[in-house]
Amino acid sequence: MTLDEAIEILEITEDIDTISVDKLQEKRKRAMTRWHPDKVQDPIVKERYERQFKKIDQAVELIYEYRTSNRYAGQTFTDPKAEAFSSKREESLRAEAPAWKAQIEKVWAAIKSAGWNMTIKERVLSDGFKLKDVLDQDVKDDIMAYAVSSFVYGIYAFIMTLIPALFFPMLLVITVPVLLVHTALCFLMMLPLSRLWMPSWLNTAAWFACDKGLAVGDFIMRSLGGFRLFRVLVNWPYYFSKGTTLLVVRPIYSAIGHFLRDKVVGLKTTVERYFIDYPEHYVDQLLGKDTAQLSKQELQYLSRIYEACLAYK
Repeated sequence: MTLDEAIEILEITEDIDTISVDKLQEKRKRAMTRWHPDKVQDPIVKERYERQFKKIDQAVELIYEYRTSNRYAGQTFTDPKAEAFSSKREESLRAEAPAWKAQIEKVWAAIKSAGWNMTIKERVLSDGFKLKDVLDQDVKDDIMAYAVSSFVYGIYAFIMTLIPALFFPMLLVITVPVLLVHTALCFLMMLPLSRLWMPSWLNTAAWFACDKGLAVGDFIMRSLGGFRLFRVLVNWPYYFSKGTTLLVVRPIYSAIGHFLRDKVVGLKTTVERYFIDYPEHYVDQLLGKDTAQLSKQELQYLSRIYEACLAYK
């Protein structure tokens, strides 16, 4: 996994250089709520949710690694000039590698201090993600259908409490506020990009409320699904919201997406010094490795760095 993928999975919109551990854990909780496989029934969609869900902890670990120590954070350096070579050539390079490493180490500190043969380059660690793509994904994942269905089932739950409320009026004191809160949370879920701008606690509450609304629908189907009328009562909100998504939500989201155009969040660049064609910190990493553990490409990189260092006086 790359830093770019981690930022997209966790939907990090702020600068990752300033993100705190607590904020990162909030992002983790939000992502786990967003991608929990139990939210969907379609096998194909469920499989995608499971893949995303399994990546969340890895993404958090990668961001944390970037923030604390490893400047690569999953990004590997590759040299377009690297060439494939034979096993015999590899043996020859590996035999010479310890001497190269020792020679580079003699002058490397002085080279860095003097900035000899160093150039400054901007490097893109993550190209972020487009808000327009998030809107498109919400449509594909039926977020609107999810929220609208939950809203209707919440009303069903309220209606079911009206009969006992005739005998226990105080029951309305509880159910009416619950219905209002549930309605508000479902409405928040319907708003474009709400999961990005809502506070973590409110986002969690909205998903929780919608899940409970759908649980009411599941209860009705299990209990009364044998009657056609009740099957219709349970299923019509979903199909209604699907139609609303197609006829109303999609055009609105398309208009918002057009307004946002190529608005990108999560973009992360860094300015680094390069020694010839290699990032300074990458050379440090190579020198910190046992030459016996270097890959073919790394041996080739080390040989080029050694040749460049020979010219330093």
